[in-house]
Amino acid sequence: MEHATYTAEELNAHLLAGGAVLVATYTRATEYRQKHAGWFSTAKDGALLVQSGNRKDRLSLADGSLIVSIRLGYPKGSVK
Repeated sequence: MEHATYTAEELNAHLLAGGAVLVATYTRATEYRQKHAGWFSTAKDGALLVQSGNRKDRLSLADGSLIVSIRLGYPKGSVK
């Protein structure tokens, strides 16, 4: 299993800078943009979380093993 290489703070900072974060499972991919900054957080056990409506979805296990794929980039037509 792949270990998380990004913290919630890094993902939120990337979004604030105009970047995009793609979170993918085997069946679904979700792209987060600047308006989603602040949606990533860390659980008490150290797992990476993302806001999903009124709940938070777990993106990694407590040991840092990712249960999704995370890619960072910049939206098409952005300045970066």
